[in-house]
Amino acid sequence: MSLLSDYNPLAKIKIAGHIIENPSGVIVVVGPNSSGKTLFLKDIERYLLTGNSGGVVCNSIDPQPPADAEELFHELHARHLVRLDQQQQCQVNLPHFSDDNFPRKPFTLKSLQESGKSFNRGWSANNPNFFGTIGLTLVAYLSLESRRAVCAEAPAFKYQQEAPKDPLQALQLDSDAMKVIGEETGRVFGDAVWLDISDHSTFRLRVSGAPTPPVPGETTNPLRANKYFPIHQAGDGIQSYVGVCICVMLGLRPVVLIDEPEMSLHPPQAYQLGRFIGERSSHSQLTMVATHSGYLLRGILDGGKNVRVVRLTRPKDTFVARSLPNETLREAVRNPRSRAEATLDGLFSKSVILVESDGDWEVYGASCESMAAYPSKEIHFVATHGTGGFAELCRFYTSLGVPVALIADLDLIADTDKMAAVLEALNPCVDHTALIADLRALSQKLKALPPAITVEQVKEELNRLASADYTWATDDDNRLRSRLNDLEQRIKRIRRLKEGGVKAYEPHPDIHKLFVNLVPKCHHLGVFLVPAGELEDWVPSLMADCGRSRPKMERALVMADCIRTATDKTGDIWAFTQAVVQYLELRAVPNQSGS
Repeated sequence: MSLLSDYNPLAKIKIAGHIIENPSGVIVVVGPNSSGKTLFLKDIERYLLTGNSGGVVCNSIDPQPPADAEELFHELHARHLVRLDQQQQCQVNLPHFSDDNFPRKPFTLKSLQESGKSFNRGWSANNPNFFGTIGLTLVAYLSLESRRAVCAEAPAFKYQQEAPKDPLQALQLDSDAMKVIGEETGRVFGDAVWLDISDHSTFRLRVSGAPTPPVPGETTNPLRANKYFPIHQAGDGIQSYVGVCICVMLGLRPVVLIDEPEMSLHPPQAYQLGRFIGERSSHSQLTMVATHSGYLLRGILDGGKNVRVVRLTRPKDTFVARSLPNETLREAVRNPRSRAEATLDGLFSKSVILVESDGDWEVYGASCESMAAYPSKEIHFVATHGTGGFAELCRFYTSLGVPVALIADLDLIADTDKMAAVLEALNPCVDHTALIADLRALSQKLKALPPAITVEQVKEELNRLASADYTWATDDDNRLRSRLNDLEQRIKRIRRLKEGGVKAYEPHPDIHKLFVNLVPKCHHLGVFLVPAGELEDWVPSLMADCGRSRPKMERALVMADCIRTATDKTGDIWAFTQAVVQYLELRAVPNQSGS
């Protein structure tokens, strides 16, 4: 390996709330809108192109000096990445992948040596004499336009006498990379991209119109090759995809900054591009990706091993960062719930509300819509498909500083182990010992109560079921199973938690008092238990026509419509969801002192 391909010029990046040590491998930058993701990438690019450490998002950037500045220069010169003019001044001889016009500063070997020596004199801030001169050889900033520019036509060159200066020239010398590009685009787009070098003056990428590239006779004959479309006549999506693949695979720069690579791509294509970035990026150098896509993020996590996720937020005009520990990240990725794009999309929102089902999502989302400023709050709902996923997803979001709360039916309060796990995940720095003890005492009292249905009522129901005539051909088996399931639910000792909520325990003053004390405490900690019992018991005057015999999702859609069209949107479910949103807003300002 060469000195340049091994060289990572960044040692440390400091942002309020976090320090990124040894930024290498793949770093995925996530966060809500206007949280500074693009500005963060621009800070790094600006530093490497000007040597000025201060930025908009970054508090400071510490460099990693090259092992030997003189040897690095000689390699740049030998590879024709820099050239000498008549005054023996050096100029970087590379295309600039950026939307900004930074000046290309001439330099000499002597000036580069002198600036390199400053690394050994304790220098750890600005150094425009070093990075400002060779920065173009170190960083590629890939916006949509610059990704398309990677695919631009390039002049042919004499590979025996000079090194490639353009991406397509570098691709022409790497037959393995050309093969990968064809296979990748053929599989993802059904339209393989190939490099046309049949015109001996110009290299250009073409699309084959099929999952495989044309046969050699088609690609080497300029008349035949010319009948295939050049890539610039294809969509922005495939150009952007190929531009990223070329830069990542060929290692054109030690630092590759990719801004929203999912632009112009469908979700499955975004996932595949993420997988490619994760698999192909160098572990020793740095590929930094700013994204809004859970599909792309999932692809990177599935494909990569050396991956870090940094989440940016912007409370009160201050950019703050949090990083998810690798161990927590890997644990979350292994769980199907957190692999789902709906869960990962929570990382791009200001806050998250966890609910038990998609039906709950529909109803509570409809209630939140009654708030005038709700769209600007950017709250993302995630259905965990039961209460078993609450704790792990709370831990996942909390680790990245995403404010999270959950809404659950009241019967969760009787499962003390789940409650303890959720409370610990939501508030890891709080001592929950006394609260858990009270929850356990309540659970024991609830389970000590007899079922709401009497033994005589159970016998009567069983006798009715036993004496009825059944014909399996008319679907009586399913109707009988439904009746038995309903009876089983009514026999459960804690069934009244769902049937009547807190109010159902007024005849038991000691239990009711515990409810009145503990439910608000749980709300204060982000666990919003439904005091009415369950979803269907909100706004009884509106829900009378929903019918519990309908499938739950169908019933939830009707309920959501009722909530949206209600004339009086005060109290009841609206006050409940507003309290959830207010809790999340209070949690939205993170502690900036941690690292």
